[in-house]
Amino acid sequence: LAGTGGYGERWLLLEIDGAWGAHALFQSRLDPAIGRALVRRAEAAGIRPVAIRRFGRRADERRAQSRWRWALADARPGSESVRWGAVEDPTESLDLPLDGTAGEPSDEPVLLVCTHARHDQCCAVRGRPVAHALARAYPAQTWESSHLGGDRFAATMIVLPHGLYYGRVTTTDAAIVVERYLQGEIAEEF
Repeated sequence: LAGTGGYGERWLLLEIDGAWGAHALFQSRLDPAIGRALVRRAEAAGIRPVAIRRFGRRADERRAQSRWRWALADARPGSESVRWGAVEDPTESLDLPLDGTAGEPSDEPVLLVCTHARHDQCCAVRGRPVAHALARAYPAQTWESSHLGGDRFAATMIVLPHGLYYGRVTTTDAAIVVERYLQGEIAEEF
């Protein structure tokens, strides 16, 4: 478990409502050319791009998405931060400064739960109930995410800005992991 999580010190989160294909930034309602350009740009800057969406949005809410929220999270020790913003057109995301100066700073943690079924079915089967449980307890902080790594340890989640990876999280333990995080503790068993 401890050696399988993907690595990420800096993260670019882009809200993409609706279904995701095997690669969420290339196979979604986001234009694939924009997705590829965004991934190339982020990865060239040492930033891991991830698609996010709110848990439980209805189809009409997803179709009505007119703004594309984004966040830049820095998990490097001593630089932990999250900054949020939005663009009206996803092509504008290609011009985001990736140096951590854009967007509004937030003191709230970001809770990412992998629910990326097209990447690995286990993530949806185990991740969606965990995302649901977390969304009940922490609605503003909880996001479904595209692939995070460590699929065989689903449900997997990351707590930003500290970049803490957790695996084999259950619906009953998810909120406890977050509560312990908010108290400055790491739930080592996950």
